[in-house]
Amino acid sequence: MNFYHLYLKKRKINYMHQVIVKAQNEELLKSIQLDVLLRGYIVLIYVLWESAFKTLHEYFLKF
Repeated sequence: MNFYHLYLKKRKINYMHQVIVKAQNEELLKSIQLDVLLRGYIVLIYVLWESAFKTLHEYFLKF
């Protein structure tokens, strides 16, 4: 995995954040739907950090 993949994951997280904020502001979603979106958002953030840690770990092991 390289830094471009991390960038793409970060963009997906930012997009999901925008969707959640817009849905909350306009009350477009039911609470159960918003709950599912928030859970997915948390998973995406976890995957980003896990990928970033793995990438940095691989990078430093090369030295």
